[in-house]
Amino acid sequence: MVHLPIGFIFLIVIFEFYAGFLKQEMNKKLVTMGWFFCFLSSLFTSITGYLVSSRGHYIEENLAFHKILGFVLVGITFFSWVIRISFPFRFDLNFRKKSILNSGLIVLLLVTGHLGGNLTHGKEYLTEFLPEKKKTVPGLSVHAPLKKSLDSVRIYQDLVHPIFEAKCVSCHNTDLNRGGLNMTSLVALKKGGSSGNLLNQKKPRKSLLFKRITLPTHEIKFMPPDGEPISFDEKNLILWWIENLEQSEEGIQPEVVPTEIKFILNQLYGLDLKEKNWNERIDVPKLEVTVLEKFDPTIFEIKYLSSLQKFITVTFLKKNITEEDFKSLLAIKDHIVNLKLPQCELNNATASQLKNFKNLVHLDLKDNPVEDQAISTLLVLENLEVLNLVGTKITDESFLAFQNFKNLKRVYVWQTSIQKTFIEEFNKKQDKVELIGATF
Repeated sequence: MVHLPIGFIFLIVIFEFYAGFLKQEMNKKLVTMGWFFCFLSSLFTSITGYLVSSRGHYIEENLAFHKILGFVLVGITFFSWVIRISFPFRFDLNFRKKSILNSGLIVLLLVTGHLGGNLTHGKEYLTEFLPEKKKTVPGLSVHAPLKKSLDSVRIYQDLVHPIFEAKCVSCHNTDLNRGGLNMTSLVALKKGGSSGNLLNQKKPRKSLLFKRITLPTHEIKFMPPDGEPISFDEKNLILWWIENLEQSEEGIQPEVVPTEIKFILNQLYGLDLKEKNWNERIDVPKLEVTVLEKFDPTIFEIKYLSSLQKFITVTFLKKNITEEDFKSLLAIKDHIVNLKLPQCELNNATASQLKNFKNLVHLDLKDNPVEDQAISTLLVLENLEVLNLVGTKITDESFLAFQNFKNLKRVYVWQTSIQKTFIEEFNKKQDKVELIGATF
């Protein structure tokens, strides 16, 4: 119903502009009837809008100006109708006067309508569904990207609280806590308000908070009462947060985040939680052949992984590796993604040098006397995906370390002291890292 006056006013104004521009006479009865319907529909819309607002569904200070402009619009449409009636009033309305009056009316209609849209759909309703590229245009940004590394993102503080800050805190804060509710912090939020506890982790959909934000918009208890409503994506994010309430102050773990939540976080905050291949994570320049030619081919076998000449595989060919050998590789350390060190008497001390090779994806330590202590020193290798520990001295003491690697996927443990039952139990308890091989 709120769109009726918009349609009538635009239609009659366009007709009058068209007729005046072409200097054609319009049917006066038709014009008078058109302005009568403009007045009648504006009056009806304003009255119904006033009755809806009197239920307390909107915050008065945000509603006041829209309400005033609405009734001013009714007055002007009434005046526009009256001055076009042939009897008993007579007004000399030439094209210029009509154009000024009609232009002012259109401006008033646009402002009033825009304020109404802000109340019912939120301040960003004009840009909310723009394509992503257009959203980045200055002044049209809908969701500000979260400028933090993924490791430092906290579930409540960085993902959920900004929603409450934008849409709830203005009415639920330390100074103004409507309903006895303060939403300025997680501690205050957990205390609830005069209606009781807001959060129910066992039955998230029955949480008072979730019920209020998902009520039909005409319900008096719908929240927020005015301004930008909480979007569908934001509601689902809040629901997911309630389900994982005990992790509120923890960092986000992409591997356990549901696919639909990953999509939502990308839409709201620009977070990319999709698993990336190692070559997407690692960015290095081209490595010239002349650099590799400086290495002794009897000590190191070095091969490019592709024609791009960015990543290399290095195989150590001697039987006894030293710290000096590691130091000689430092010049190309960022390009080494596959390092093979089989049967070279690598021990815990020399294995500590591996922490300098941050871009390692595959590491082969087969048949070396390395122990559990060495595995712990490798935790800094955030890109490591495959670890070959066949024939080493590691034990099940390394299980915890395996789980703490950021991207580790497979560990080969043939010919170690780790028993088959331990490996099976480890693989059942978690699905992040797979142990392969066992001693029977």
